[in-house]
Amino acid sequence: MSFSEQVKSELIALQIKPMCCRKAFLVGLLFGAAAEYNTVTARVPCELCEHAVSEIKRHFGRDAAAKPYVRGKQRGMEISFESPKCASMIRAWDAADVADPSSIFKCDGCLAAFLRGAFCATGTVSDPATGSHLEIKCTSPLRARGMQALLAGEDIAMGLVQRDKSFGVYIKNSQGVEDVLTLLGSSTMVFELLNKKIEREIRNNENRVTNCDTGNISKYVSASRKHIAAIEKLDRLGELEKLPDAIYETAMLRLRHQNVSLGELAELHMPPISKSGLNHRLQKLIDLADALPD
Repeated sequence: MSFSEQVKSELIALQIKPMCCRKAFLVGLLFGAAAEYNTVTARVPCELCEHAVSEIKRHFGRDAAAKPYVRGKQRGMEISFESPKCASMIRAWDAADVADPSSIFKCDGCLAAFLRGAFCATGTVSDPATGSHLEIKCTSPLRARGMQALLAGEDIAMGLVQRDKSFGVYIKNSQGVEDVLTLLGSSTMVFELLNKKIEREIRNNENRVTNCDTGNISKYVSASRKHIAAIEKLDRLGELEKLPDAIYETAMLRLRHQNVSLGELAELHMPPISKSGLNHRLQKLIDLADALPD
């Protein structure tokens, strides 16, 4: 399973409870849909076909027909249904200078739900072992600019791309990819991305610092991995956000700045803390993780 598929599997498994967010997720799935008169046609992943058909019935009161489609390496389900309301919404996206689906957002979680649906339908993200690239495809430049504007509102700067007749938004720096996946709710794969990023940076650093003491590098790498492993375990067991604010701050800084020294990491705290204080917090994270079952 590719890294993109792993991310989508995690996102698809997330439960969405608020009704407005469920509709936002559905509209995200339909952001690439076409409307001809009152007929809406969209392509969705096979895993989400049943969910999409059910949600279309719930939110638009219409039964949808579904059939498989294959286009090159792309495989999924094509769904179609009659809905003047949905068709009107889709036509409005292509009538404005910038497609804006935000009129359906009712709560703070709706934007993330919409973006999650759009990514599940047409998004890709490269394996962090090979580089950093995340992209969401769109069917028109208007919809691509609308997607770009939504993410810009979350301080995430996406570029625009055109390939043949398709358009999209993309980001190619690792921090930006992490920010997008975090917004979508893919916490597990963000940690996986961070781990691979650490390994890649460590390998690069080892190549650059050939005159460095090998023993010290090994000690640093071992300590860093222990910190990350402890933080991952706490997150996996739902204990990370329960930590005191000071310990939580250290955990987040350790994840974001894996290749800095302990002295530099201590200076990144607000306010800065001593190196001994940092060592105490990092050891506390390890001790808390060790006390939990595997």
